[in-house]
Amino acid sequence: MSQLRERLFTTRPHLPYVLPVIVFGAFLLGESQWPQAKWLLYPLKAVATGLCLWWLRGEFKSLCWRWSFWAILIGLMVVVQWVGMEEFFKANWRYPPLPVVGGDAWNTENLFNPVEEFGGRGGAFWLWIAFRMAGAVIVVPIMEELFWRGFLLRLFVGRYFERVKLGEFTWFSCLAVAGLFALAHSWYISAFVCALFYNWLLYRTKSILACVVAHGLTNLLLWIYILRFDAWWLS
Repeated sequence: MSQLRERLFTTRPHLPYVLPVIVFGAFLLGESQWPQAKWLLYPLKAVATGLCLWWLRGEFKSLCWRWSFWAILIGLMVVVQWVGMEEFFKANWRYPPLPVVGGDAWNTENLFNPVEEFGGRGGAFWLWIAFRMAGAVIVVPIMEELFWRGFLLRLFVGRYFERVKLGEFTWFSCLAVAGLFALAHSWYISAFVCALFYNWLLYRTKSILACVVAHGLTNLLLWIYILRFDAWWLS
């Protein structure tokens, strides 16, 4: 089995970066098909994707996992940028929806509100929030940073991405990844700017860990904001 895995990943080096996204996407598809089961599917999605990342962890050792304080600064800047822009747009200009993966940011008809779903902020509510925040703060940042900046940002520099140094800059790869990242989110304008921040962080530090920490901090503070102000439309 180990020989088969080694041969598979040697001939297809993109697979470790893509497989967690496929697992995550399969559950997203399930949530769109059965929105009434989102209370169950999200915890399963976080666990399944996390287990996939753990299984693949050895494939990412060649990346730089150096700590950088720039991660804290960028993480703080992005959450201010994201919340500030979206609150401004909500109050002044609801930008038109695009056929993005995340759907229409302003379509709140089927918005999942866990307070209503669980009948208040009781034990079931906080258990679901624990899974939701673990996914948002740990699983999603690792999965997305490996995919967007560990894989795609290098793929758009050279076809054989594994030969491209982490953090190598080209305008095409920078803007292409930011554009695709935007199309994967309902709040695509904020997401485009957010991706530029994270891209810059990788160029500055050459560290995938810095991007993971920044992304995780952004999501943590965003969820604290959501919980404090019941801003479920941002979730």
